Amino acid sequence: MTKKEKLQKIWKALVDSPRSKKIQKVLQRVIIVALIGIIVYQLFLIGWKEVLRSLPTEPLFYILFLVLYVTLPTAETFIYRQVWPISKAKLFKTALIKKIYNDEIVGYSGEFFLFMWARKHLDKPG
Repeated sequence: MTKKEKLQKIWKALVDSPRSKKIQKVLQRVIIVALIGIIVYQLFLIGWKEVLRSLPTEPLFYILFLVLYVTLPTAETFIYRQVWPISKAKLFKTALIKKIYNDEIVGYSGEFFLFMWARKHLDKPG
């Protein structure tokens, strides 16, 4: 067995262990809470009155924003539905999360998320 194969075996055992899965879940939640905390802190620095005053008052803005925001995930749902045997709802949720990662976290992190999601949900033995 080569060094690479040994490392792959150790890594797989580590990642697949129940303890590792718990740590992954905790880290995911910690990252989400930290991001929300940073956003709330920055909003406190700006001031809530200033934030509320600067929001658009035209309802059409929010309708157009929602339509524009879900256009890409909707298109990706129809595209991926052609090649992947996954429900539309699950694909839409995944495409929406991908968009959030790309837009709000780091560019192209959504592509990595989609890759990992696809590996988990589409890998079949053999």
